[in-house]
Amino acid sequence: MFAKYLSKKRVLKERRIKRKLEAKSAAILYALNMAENEANKNDQNYYKGKLVLLKGFFVFTDQTFLLNALYLKIAESVKKQKRNSKYAMLFLFLKKLLSGTKKRLPLFKRCWKSVEVKNDQILKKTIFRKKNEIKKFKKNISSLKLESERLEKIWSNIESGMHNLEEYRCGRIDVLNQTWIESLEALYLLLMIKKSMSKLNKTFVKSIPWQKKLMQKIRNKNIMYWPSESIRALVEQCLNNHHSFEDCEILSVQIDSELFTRMWHAYLVGNCKENAQNKLALLMSMVEMRTLNGSRRQTQELVRHFRRLAPDAPFWNELAKTVQIAFPEGLALTSNQVLAKKINQFRYVISAQQMQFIRDNYLQPCMKDGAALGNYLNRLDKKKYSLKESARLHQKHKIKTGQAPKGYVETNIKVVVNFHSEFILNGNDVFVNEIDMLKEPNENENGIINGASFNYADSNDYRGRKSQKWNTKNSKHYKLDINIPEKLEPEFRTKAIKKYKAPSLTNYNLRNHPIYANNNQSAHHINKLAVLKFEKERVQQN
Repeated sequence: MFAKYLSKKRVLKERRIKRKLEAKSAAILYALNMAENEANKNDQNYYKGKLVLLKGFFVFTDQTFLLNALYLKIAESVKKQKRNSKYAMLFLFLKKLLSGTKKRLPLFKRCWKSVEVKNDQILKKTIFRKKNEIKKFKKNISSLKLESERLEKIWSNIESGMHNLEEYRCGRIDVLNQTWIESLEALYLLLMIKKSMSKLNKTFVKSIPWQKKLMQKIRNKNIMYWPSESIRALVEQCLNNHHSFEDCEILSVQIDSELFTRMWHAYLVGNCKENAQNKLALLMSMVEMRTLNGSRRQTQELVRHFRRLAPDAPFWNELAKTVQIAFPEGLALTSNQVLAKKINQFRYVISAQQMQFIRDNYLQPCMKDGAALGNYLNRLDKKKYSLKESARLHQKHKIKTGQAPKGYVETNIKVVVNFHSEFILNGNDVFVNEIDMLKEPNENENGIINGASFNYADSNDYRGRKSQKWNTKNSKHYKLDINIPEKLEPEFRTKAIKKYKAPSLTNYNLRNHPIYANNNQSAHHINKLAVLKFEKERVQQN
């Protein structure tokens, strides 16, 4: 509104300060996520309070610069008029107002009488010749006073927060005062609403009650963890759909909505692993991710957050890229083991969701999972999926007896979509997955041992060769999808998989191996035949 009254230097300074505050907020959010590794509730509460405090500083900075611009506007209007003692007095007051904002807050009580123009006929006649100029000037002075009083209240909340946080950090109090936290949260959200209003030509948003109603709708436990760009995307979406707040209300539970997609795209992490981890931690919070126990009920609760996402949806590529940035050293070596554990086990949840998506949308009566998957693949571009990826690691048998897990029939074939999304089918064309919305763990032995899991890598850069050399140093597939220590795995899977082992490359290709070969055919050859059969049936369906 007052941008033309600010110099380029001041505008750049404001942007620089806001960028620093955003960066500091990201650092605090990362510290909060790391505090979860030690399960230290005091540190977590402290960092949550500090994050809200930084949001308050963001509001204070924004309002201070606006107040400065308003001052410059008033000064500009006075400068155009004739110089006299009244003008000099007014200008000196305004100069004091500007210099005061640099230190802390301006002191207004002594000065307001000096600039009251309500009954000052001399000031009217001397400085202003037109009535509309008098009205504008009076309006700007009133706005200056009102905004300054608001700024004082914001600073009062910030001071309370700093004092409260210091006492909490020193152990003098056990619980943070929620008054200043709720007040600063509300101020920050209200600022985001106003910023979004300026971009949209919406008349109804000028209503203060409507703004407060919108603020209550978008406010939830995760909202302060989003960057300002994402919150603006949320507000703009709600403003465009002001007759219904349904899109805003599903923010906390649905990650397959258009609203979430916009907010996710607006959350830029660059190549910073801390920012990427913050983004992933927010996602884990939204889907209420926890340690898996393999039960149907838990699987159903987790899958409901994103049930409508297709296996070829762009979101999965973006998620994989974020994970690659967040864990460049791999899941096993990262210092943030709490988040790494959630991210690793989330792979099984994704595969369960994608498996259920195929069943919900492509499975017809008297049809098996394999046929439903074939229907889905028929609508994709051939470049998007592959049946050529090795399924060797999904052929585990018992180490001592060589017995296959229950549910294993002949072989398990693998189908990948964009490499990230993975499907495993047994010889009866039934999906094989670590967790299943239709099965309890005791009914899903083959799934637990040989099931599918989402791949965070973009390709199989760990592929083995006849020389037996493996790309363990630079392989993203190895670091993010293969080299997973037991402590990151679900306990029910760790216990079950100890008794089993996948065939080596040599054994996988041996035609006379006592465990993996059958009828003078190697396990690899049996798998190839099963893949050809699946492909033939898929083509016939098309």
